[in-house]
Amino acid sequence: LRTAHHQECPKDDTKDIHGTAAKLSIERRTMENEKDEEMIRVVVKEVGMPPEERMIPNTLESLQERVGGLIERTSLPTDSSVDVWCNEEGLILGLMPNIITPEFNEFLAGDIVIAGCDEETGETISLNDRQVKNAMDYCERNNCTKLTYEGALIYSKEVGKRLKAEKTIKTYKEAEL
Repeated sequence: LRTAHHQECPKDDTKDIHGTAAKLSIERRTMENEKDEEMIRVVVKEVGMPPEERMIPNTLESLQERVGGLIERTSLPTDSSVDVWCNEEGLILGLMPNIITPEFNEFLAGDIVIAGCDEETGETISLNDRQVKNAMDYCERNNCTKLTYEGALIYSKEVGKRLKAEKTIKTYKEAEL
């Protein structure tokens, strides 16, 4: 294409050159969109910081970089279509508690990445608006970055008991209706 711009072209060929330029422009935009598709929308919760929506490359290396090592996946307790990625060795390495997961009476240590999960294929995908809001709310509600390991575990268990009691009460109330 660059050579075509530098050559004198007969008038009849002008449409072909512009057509080629338009086609190349569309191909370039398609390639740029494909690059964008390699990026996924996630929520990142770093220890001691509020959760943040980000675009990151959809690669193993990107997840490992953000959690600081080997990765481990668990589902967000409130939404099975959302995965939480954390450092697999977070407790062994002594990483600071980040959020509690009272539904499991546990906590996650170190930075975490929350991404969507295609439930049919298991692939990591972008979060949608609802999932971003739910992930941000979950992180804010369960933040435990100022607690020791023992404190985070006790706090998680106590909140877990409360959640279980609230669920039981709700079930009984619904049964009465």
